[in-house]
Amino acid sequence: MAAMMLCTCSGDQSKFEEMPRSPESLATRDFSASASCSRTGNRETTPDDSQVNEVESDLRETLSLNYEEARALLGRLEYQRGNFDAALQVLQGIDIRSLKPRMTTAITESAKPRVSPRSSRRKTSQVNGMLVHMSMHSVSLLLEAILLKAKSLESLGRVTDAAEECRTIIDIVESAWPSGVPEGTSEECKLIDMFHSALEYLPNLWMRSGCFEEAIIAYRRALARPWNLDSQRSANLQKDLAVTLLYCGIEEKSTQEFNQQQNMEVWKSTPYDKVKSLHKLEMEAWLDLASIYTKIESWHDSNICLDKAESINSFSSKCWHVKGLILEAQSLHQEALAAFSFSLSINPDYVPSMVCMAGILRNIGGKSLPISRTFLRNAIRLEPTNHKAWLGLGLVSKSEGLPLEAADCFKAAYELRELSPIQDFSEQLPILLQ
Repeated sequence: MAAMMLCTCSGDQSKFEEMPRSPESLATRDFSASASCSRTGNRETTPDDSQVNEVESDLRETLSLNYEEARALLGRLEYQRGNFDAALQVLQGIDIRSLKPRMTTAITESAKPRVSPRSSRRKTSQVNGMLVHMSMHSVSLLLEAILLKAKSLESLGRVTDAAEECRTIIDIVESAWPSGVPEGTSEECKLIDMFHSALEYLPNLWMRSGCFEEAIIAYRRALARPWNLDSQRSANLQKDLAVTLLYCGIEEKSTQEFNQQQNMEVWKSTPYDKVKSLHKLEMEAWLDLASIYTKIESWHDSNICLDKAESINSFSSKCWHVKGLILEAQSLHQEALAAFSFSLSINPDYVPSMVCMAGILRNIGGKSLPISRTFLRNAIRLEPTNHKAWLGLGLVSKSEGLPLEAADCFKAAYELRELSPIQDFSEQLPILLQ
């Protein structure tokens, strides 16, 4: 029945009345108003050829738009029934490429002050000979059709094609609103709802298809402009971007390590070694993510990540060190000291815990200053280019009333920081999220 109605519409426009229409279709109302206006004009004057051509053009465009709307509605019905093949077949008949310019223009015009239809008709009705007027109802319906087409493709296992379709929604809205959602736009607008769904959906599709760079681009497009996302959606996108960036960093690290091992003259890797290496990388990933959440004061998430890491290897200096960082960030200094101490009991030469313990002891002051100095000197002995250790030593020297020694330490810390080629990945992520 759906196919018969569509064929009737496309083959013989005189039978268009048989095609089902959306009762809320503003496009249909626009057509009715246009027809009424034309009849009124006929009573007053005899239309010339140009007026007749304009009316015929309006009629053709309105019929075409209703045809696309009908496909969108039928596609939605098939999708809701779980008939993804049928939904895709119907929705593929919508020529979005030719409709994009009108959709973009309609979205742009929707944010401008209203003007009378009579004064604006000739100025906005045609671009390059094509009618551009389209109601926001029609735009929203067509955007929904694109989204449902993407979801149908995903359900059929065509994830990359689904991502390409979903990206079309963002391209259209972003072209219309390059600076974000204009002020005064209703939060309950269906178009906004479709757009927000696409912003969330696209990066997940790229991740599932293994296109991680595209996923990162999609996350950044979602977060780069004021799209009026609610706080929960925005927070979820930021967290997912952090995880994606971290995952990509681990993948790159794994590839580098694998290439280094491949270049060795003697290959002695065993399945156990490979599993152990993967577990270590997984643990470090959770710990790095815990550090990220600590920096943005998301304690619940940081503790969840720490628990994941400890489930892989609880007897790890780095695990206890990150635990100390979480506690210290919450001003639980005594508990943090205990965690750093446990870290050093596992590995007495673990420099990060030495530096952090020294920092807490320096803040305590008094008799704790000499102990802090000892930790920092040991750290510098093990890692002479550790700028944090030099900075800590400078602060201790300053607290002990040794300004010249402090100045030398500060200078060394600054120069080493500037020359250091390696940046802590977890330190960069909060910046990337902004």
